[in-house]
Amino acid sequence: MIYLLELEPLKERYTYWWTEYIPAEMRKKNKVTVISGEALTDRVETGLFLDAGSTNHWKANQLQKVAKLFFDKQINPGDTFFACDLWYPGIEMIPYMSSLYNIPVYLYGIWHCGSCNTGDVVQKFHEWSRFFEMGFFKICDGVFVGSEHSKQEIVENLFYGLHPDELKELSNKIHAFGMPIDWAGINKYYAPKEKIILFPHRPDPEKNPLMFINLIEHFFITWPEWADYKWIFCTSKKEFKAQDPVVNSKLKDISSRFDNVVILEDLSKDEFYKLLGRTSLVVSTNYNETFGYSIVEAITVGANVLVPNKFSYPEILDHNEDFMYDNIAEFIEKLPILASRKIEINPKITQNYIWTVNSWVTTMQSNHSIPASFRAT
Repeated sequence: MIYLLELEPLKERYTYWWTEYIPAEMRKKNKVTVISGEALTDRVETGLFLDAGSTNHWKANQLQKVAKLFFDKQINPGDTFFACDLWYPGIEMIPYMSSLYNIPVYLYGIWHCGSCNTGDVVQKFHEWSRFFEMGFFKICDGVFVGSEHSKQEIVENLFYGLHPDELKELSNKIHAFGMPIDWAGINKYYAPKEKIILFPHRPDPEKNPLMFINLIEHFFITWPEWADYKWIFCTSKKEFKAQDPVVNSKLKDISSRFDNVVILEDLSKDEFYKLLGRTSLVVSTNYNETFGYSIVEAITVGANVLVPNKFSYPEILDHNEDFMYDNIAEFIEKLPILASRKIEINPKITQNYIWTVNSWVTTMQSNHSIPASFRAT
C-alpha cells in the first residue's frame, strides 16, 4: 500500500491537477490511499508557493491521520508513505512510529526546493534549516527531484562536509525523473500562433521580472516590430503582484504607457492553456529552476521558448542552444528571431514526463532493502 500525502489543491498552483493525476497514475501499478489535510484557505495569502499557515495546518492534520492509522494498527510491514513535498516539518513522526511500533515502512517523496537551492525563498533559512533538511534525506528511502541540476545543488549545497561514504549513500537516494505532466491534456491546446510574447512566472525575486520589464522598454526603442506583439504577464492568482514595490510600480507604469503590454489575472487553467497554445514565444528570466513547468508546457503546445542556458533548462531542451541565452546581449539577439518565426523543436521531447509517476512507483517497488528507519535499530 502507498499512503499518498498529497498537497493542498490550489487553483494557482500545479497542485490543483496533481490531486487527481498522481493517485490515478500510481493506481496503475499499486494500491494507493490518499491522505488529505485541512486547508485554511484556497489561495496563497502569505508566502510564494503555498500559503505559509495553511500548508502547515494541512500537513499537521495529515500527520494526525497517520498517527491514528498506526495507533489503530492499520499500517502493515512494507507499506510506503509518499510525500508530495518533502520539505515537511513533522514528517519524522513516521519513522519514529515505525520504529516504536516495530512496523518497517518506507518513506519517499518529492524534493521541490529548499535552503540548498539557489534563489529559493527558504535559502535565507539555511543557517538553521540545513540540519533538519539533512534529516529529511537521512530518514527517507528515496527522494525524487525534477532534474539532475536539482540533485547537484542538493549534493553541493547541503551534503558538503560529509564523509565520502555517507555522501555516496545519500546521493544515491536521489532520483531525477522530472515532474509529472498531463501531456495529452496540455497538448490538446496546440493552436495557430499569434504575436504574443509571454512571461508565465510569478513576479517574485527568483523569477527576475525586472529584467524582462526593462527589456520590453529596450525593444520598444530598438525593435521596429515591437508594437506588432502583445507582451503579456499572467497569473492564476487574484492579482499579479510582487513583494517588491519597485516591481509593482514598474508593472503599473509599463502597462499604463503601452496598450500592448498586458497583465492578465485570475486565469483558470483552461484560460491559461488556451493563451499558452496561441503564444509564439514564452520567456524565462529565472535566477534558478529545478524543473520548469511553464517551459515544459510551452514546448508541449508548440511555442518557442527563450530561457537561461543553465539550471534545469538544458536538460528539458535536450541542450538545444537555439532556445537558450548566456547573457542579456544574447537574449536581445534571439528574442526577435524566436518571436517572429517557428524554430523547429519537437514537442515530444517533453513526453518523457508522462512516465514520471510510473518511474517513482517502479523505484519504490524495486526497493527490497531494510527501511531507513530500521537501519539503526
